[in-house]
Amino acid sequence: MVHHFNESGGLEVDHFDPRKKSHFVQEYSNLMPATRRCNGRKGSQWPTPGDIEQGFRFIDPTKEQDYGFQIFEDPVTHKLVGTTPAAKFQIRVLGLNDEFFVRQRLDRTRMLLLMSMPFLMHGNQTVELVKEQIGRMIPVIPPPPTSPSPT
Repeated sequence: MVHHFNESGGLEVDHFDPRKKSHFVQEYSNLMPATRRCNGRKGSQWPTPGDIEQGFRFIDPTKEQDYGFQIFEDPVTHKLVGTTPAAKFQIRVLGLNDEFFVRQRLDRTRMLLLMSMPFLMHGNQTVELVKEQIGRMIPVIPPPPTSPSPT
């Protein structure tokens, strides 16, 4: 969910199932946009049969919903929370709670809070600049159905 303007490596093409990767002919349905960061973390990893038996797998966004359905954002820590084994696997393997992503989600939340304070931003060209910057950030991800209690 990182906007390509905020990812220094830009976007790459990920082979969703690396076992189907071919050097000559690619199956279009197996190609997905990914950040260099996530694509590098995933590499050629694929869940083992034992992983799959336990529900650990990558979520295919062309076939099922991920954010707001299986993956949520903790409103306090800004870390992603998986509610299914597949979501937990994906968050862990892709490093979706690395400092880089958590910082971007925190920055987005702070900027949205700033935008909600009209006495600070009212009638100023800064409003449009902040809106533009927010549009380039990780979109808002809903909190889990029941927020995890602090431990």
